[in-house]
Amino acid sequence: GRLIPGILADNIAFTDAGIEAVTVSRGNFSTLARIHTWRDTSTGLTGRGVADASVLLSALAEELS
Repeated sequence: GRLIPGILADNIAFTDAGIEAVTVSRGNFSTLARIHTWRDTSTGLTGRGVADASVLLSALAEELS
């Protein structure tokens, strides 16, 4: 499925090309409104959530294998 109209994520280009992909993101509606616009800068990145996401994706990969 797609995101809210007008919102882009990195996986869109891959799925449009027929490649299965997923974007893992942490944020809120303000974050969604900023992605891939001139306001999308690295200054808002804190790295919080990276460890949680890696544990979740690792567990998912283990479950699917």
